[in-house]
Amino acid sequence: MFGEKAIQSLLQVLLRSDDQGQRRSPPANRNLLSLLIGFLRKLWPAIVVQAVFFAAFSWFYGWYGYFALWLLPLATLAAFYNDVRIFCEHSLIGRDANDPDERMVTFISNPIERFFFAPNHMNYHAEHHLFPYVPHRYLPALRQTIRKCPELNDRIEWRHSYVGHLRSYIRGFKQAQAAIARPDGGEAGSDAATQGL
Repeated sequence: MFGEKAIQSLLQVLLRSDDQGQRRSPPANRNLLSLLIGFLRKLWPAIVVQAVFFAAFSWFYGWYGYFALWLLPLATLAAFYNDVRIFCEHSLIGRDANDPDERMVTFISNPIERFFFAPNHMNYHAEHHLFPYVPHRYLPALRQTIRKCPELNDRIEWRHSYVGHLRSYIRGFKQAQAAIARPDGGEAGSDAATQGL
């Protein structure tokens, strides 16, 4: 049956590495049930937490509470905020990056933006890419060190707000579109002013 083979192949890929990070091939005679049991053993903490969430939401809001108040926001809002953060960290206003260092962007944002867009020190984007082996809890101290080092500090574009960057990007995009639409390359309101409109 195709479905069983697809699931078995997926589980084999997911179970291919052991706890030491060494790759190992599952024995050819492992059946779907044993692969599923191995997969569940690795994920049991997440399964238990989700079961507790389901029970709690069901207790307070009915069976649909877990889906409406946990899974739906997780799949929509969390994904939206993550996509906005990624866009802000990798977009440049009015130009393309010719040099990989031009994409070294990091945010010094307010606590509200950090809560929604950048939990767990995700706003330390350039610091993470300069030193990817540093655990996230040490990124604030790393930022202070980078600020004191002119060679590294000058490579980073320091932005102050995700929402502010989005606003600037949209404004720059509109200005670029207006300049493209005007063959003479003049300011958008210059003709209206000269014609007395």
